[in-house]
Amino acid sequence: MNKRIISILSLMLILGAGSLFAIGIGAQAGYVAGPNYSNGALTFKLDSTPWVFALNVDGMSNHYLGIGLTADRWIANKTIERPLAYYYGWGLAGSFVSVDDQYTSVFLGARALIGINAFLVDKFLELYAQVAWQPGIVINLNGNNGMYLDAISFPVNVGFRFWI
Repeated sequence: MNKRIISILSLMLILGAGSLFAIGIGAQAGYVAGPNYSNGALTFKLDSTPWVFALNVDGMSNHYLGIGLTADRWIANKTIERPLAYYYGWGLAGSFVSVDDQYTSVFLGARALIGINAFLVDKFLELYAQVAWQPGIVINLNGNNGMYLDAISFPVNVGFRFWI
C-alpha cells in the first residue's frame, strides 16, 4: 500500500513539475538591411528566463553554408493593450559563412533590439515583429584575409512561437 501511495505521489509531482515552466518554439523570417540578405530561423525561449535564442542554417546549395546564432536578453516586455505588448533588450550574435571554400568568414557582434508581440489563443500562440541593430566584427578566414567593423546591420524579423 505504501509503495502505491509513493508511486502516485511521485507521478503527481512529476506531472505537476511540467507545468512550472513553458517552452516557446517557433520560426521567424526576415531581412537584414545593410548586408542585404534574407534569412529564416528557428526560435526557442523558456518563459522562466529573459533569453530568446534563434538558430539559422542555410546550406541550400553545395557551394554555400551559413550558420547563425543569436541570443537576445529581454529587459522588458510590457503590455500596451491586451493582447499587444512591446519588448526591448540587448543580445549577442555570431555567424559562420563559407562559399566554395574560397571565402570563409566569422561574424561576432552585439545587438540592441525592440519589438512588438501578442499572445493569442489562450497564450498558446505568440506572434511578433522586431528590429535590431547588430554591429560587429567580420573576420575573413581566407579570400580577403583580415577583419573589419560592420556597423550597418539591421535585421528585421517577423515570427511566431507555440508555447507548450
